[in-house]
Amino acid sequence: MNAEKKKVVGMKKRGKRFKKEVSTAGHNESSPHFSRSDDETTM
Repeated sequence: MNAEKKKVVGMKKRGKRFKKEVSTAGHNESSPHFSRSDDETTM
């Protein structure tokens, strides 16, 4: 639960740029390149 809350806060802090990256990663989830960048964003 706590980890998820932190994730949401991180999303709000990052704002527009983060939202854009998330939607792009969602579209290309099967692509290994995008899952890698998604991992970096989470960190």
